[in-house]
Amino acid sequence: MDRRSLEDLIALARAPSLTAAAEQRHITQPAFLRRIRALEETLGVELAARNARPARPSGSLMRSLPHIEGLARSLAHLERELRGQEPQQPHLTIAVIHTVAMVHIPQVMASLELALNGMSLEVQAGDRKDCSAAVMTGAASIAIHLESPLHRQTLNPELVVQETIGTDWMRPYIGGPPARREALKQRLIGQSGAVPLITLCPDGALGEVLREEILHRSPIAFRTVATSAFIPAVMSHCVAGNGIAWLPQTLASAEVAVGRLTPVDTLAALPTAELQLNMLRARRKQSDLEKRAWQVLRDELPAERPAANALRTAS
Repeated sequence: MDRRSLEDLIALARAPSLTAAAEQRHITQPAFLRRIRALEETLGVELAARNARPARPSGSLMRSLPHIEGLARSLAHLERELRGQEPQQPHLTIAVIHTVAMVHIPQVMASLELALNGMSLEVQAGDRKDCSAAVMTGAASIAIHLESPLHRQTLNPELVVQETIGTDWMRPYIGGPPARREALKQRLIGQSGAVPLITLCPDGALGEVLREEILHRSPIAFRTVATSAFIPAVMSHCVAGNGIAWLPQTLASAEVAVGRLTPVDTLAALPTAELQLNMLRARRKQSDLEKRAWQVLRDELPAERPAANALRTAS
């Protein structure tokens, strides 16, 4: 059995559905199911319970999961070692969404390195699905992401530990030269014509928040002028004055402090949305290294909660 097969089994066991498992493995659901059926024929055991709807991992797979995860980690370790890529000291990987990687992680790197006592640390940036998949497949020990409490991803609490450690807000901002910023303000106040909007791709976690919790509640009409899956790109458009954009407050705060962005939720009674900063890990025995990293992140990462009363009024 190769590492791909082991990781397929881990995805089947830890993902909330076959569709989610296939997405984690970057293939279609039918193709993923064919791979599982081929493994069942090779091993002579049932891996996906046929009598369950939706399909769930079999009891034998769940009982063997700790051993399978250990084999996958050992095989990955061996492959890197044979290529001369394996660090000599213990290694910890943390998967974080792009916003957290930009805003929070640089502030705690020194504390993490001190707590890990010189052990190797790697931070991988990705979207929410990538980060969760990294934890579920054993590619990362800890994942950190932002999501709305109204649109949390479905995770099996028997397999995953999740903890909310901070709060942020999606707020609307405008930027650009003074004349351009003032023109946007007047358009927002007067509601004269569609306001140019820089938006996030709807298939991401924050794009879903923008679509489901914000835009449909806005009293103002918008016309999209730019779309990106990468939120720093959205912020760059906003700073340039190309339109209004909803951004996590912690990401925008530095630009607000130097006058390059202006929050406008109170200006035109525009909606905001609460975000939660969450950490997750596989529900298994943690190493001392993982415990120390989890504690540092829990103590030092939480986003400061802004003046919630003003934001709720604007909502």
